Amino acid sequence: MWFFSRNAKGWNIEEPFSWPADGGVVSKLIQKSIELRSLGIMAESMNDLDSVGLGENGVKIIFATDHSEFAIKLAPPLTGSASAKGLSFCEGRKQIFFVNDQLRKDISKRLVSFYRKKYLGTLDSLEPLLSSVAARVKGKKLTNRQQIMVLSRAIKEISITNNYGRIRLLNEKILWRGISPEKFIADFSEIFKFVAITRELRVRSFLSPDEYNKSLGYYGLDNPLIKLTMTGLDGEYITRLLIGKRSGNKTFFAKLNDSKEVFKLSKDNVSVLNRRWYKYYQKSISSFGVKDVISLKITREGIQYLYKGTVGDAWQMVLPHTSPADAMALYTGLFSKKRGFGELIALDIVGEVKDDLSSFGLNKPKIIAVCEYKLPAYAKAYIKKNTAKVSIEIGLKFIYKGKPAYYAKLTNGKVVFVVDKEFVDLLKNKY
Repeated sequence: MWFFSRNAKGWNIEEPFSWPADGGVVSKLIQKSIELRSLGIMAESMNDLDSVGLGENGVKIIFATDHSEFAIKLAPPLTGSASAKGLSFCEGRKQIFFVNDQLRKDISKRLVSFYRKKYLGTLDSLEPLLSSVAARVKGKKLTNRQQIMVLSRAIKEISITNNYGRIRLLNEKILWRGISPEKFIADFSEIFKFVAITRELRVRSFLSPDEYNKSLGYYGLDNPLIKLTMTGLDGEYITRLLIGKRSGNKTFFAKLNDSKEVFKLSKDNVSVLNRRWYKYYQKSISSFGVKDVISLKITREGIQYLYKGTVGDAWQMVLPHTSPADAMALYTGLFSKKRGFGELIALDIVGEVKDDLSSFGLNKPKIIAVCEYKLPAYAKAYIKKNTAKVSIEIGLKFIYKGKPAYYAKLTNGKVVFVVDKEFVDLLKNKY
C-alpha cells in the first residue's frame, strides 16, 4: 500500500516508507483521475471481482479530504478481449465501468514514479538553517555557493570509510584539519566540493516491490564499500549513509543508517566518496610577502647556489662564488606570488611519501630549493620563531592535463604534489 499526505510544505509519502513525494507526479495522478470518465457499464453487479482484475490485487486509489472519502479500483481490459477499454469499479456502488484504457495506464504507471526523487537528502536536517540565514539577510535568496558555504560551516566532523581506509576531517572554525589517517591541514576548496556533491547525491530509483525483503547482504550493505557520517556543531548526527554494491553488478545501493529503505544510487558522484586521504590535503605549499625572503638555496646537478638579501633590496650570490644577484629577477620571479614561492599552489596532490618515490623521480630529486623568510608578528607568537623555511624537492617531468609539469614534495612533507613547469624553470635560472 502507498499512502500520501499533503501538508504546508507539499506532498509526502507516508507508507510504505517516509519520503518526500514528487508533487508534480501527484498532481498529474489527480488530474488523470478527474479525466477518467465512464464509457459504459460492463455489469450492474458481480460477486467475483478477482475474475476481472478488480479484486484484492487490483490498483486501488482512495482520495480523501477532511470531510469525505472516495475510492476507485482499476484493471486492464478483460483477458482475450480486443477492446481498448479498461475497467473501473467505484466502491460503494454496484456498477463496473468501461474506461479509457490509456488513462488507466497513465494512472497505474505513475504509481511507480512517486518515490523517485532527484536528491538523497543527506543534508536535509540542515536545510532550515539556509532559510534562517536568508531571513537574516532580509530574505535575500542565497546563491548556491553561499548555501554550500553555510552548510560547510554547520558541519563539525566528516568521517568517510572507503576502499582506502578511514578519513576523518574536523572543522576547527578557522580551518579544516585532517585527524586520520594522517594529521594535516585540509584544503577548504576540497571540503566545499565534497559538501556540494554529497548534498546532491542522486537517488536513481527505489527498489522494485519484489526486492523489498532482501537481506542487506544482497545489496552489499552488510559490509558496505563506503560509510559516510557527518555530525553537526552540536554533536548530533546530520547523516549516516551506507553505500554498497552487489558482486558483478554495476548498480550502487544506499541506505541512510537510521532508515529501513534501500535505494538504487546514481553512480555519478559516488567517486568523490572513494578517494584517498591526501586528496583533502591543502594545495597551498607556501605563502609570504615578496620582501620577506631572507635567503634562497638551490641545489641542482650537485652544485649549490646560495643567494642572500643584503642592505635594502639588494641581493648577492654567496655560493658557488660571490657576485651581485639580480634582485628584480628574484622579486618578479622566484619570490613572486603569481609565479614563485610567494604563493605556491600545487596543481594536484597525487600520492603520499609512503608510496614508491622512484615512480615520481623523488627518490633522487633533480632539484632541491630552500627558501627562508621572515614570519609575521602573529605567527612569531604562535611558533616562537622569527623565521621559517620551505624546502621543496623536484622530481620527474610529465604531462599533466595536456601541459608539462613536475612531481614535487616538501623535504619533510607527507604528500607528493604537482607543480607547473614555469616554477621549475625559475629554479633552473641563475640570478
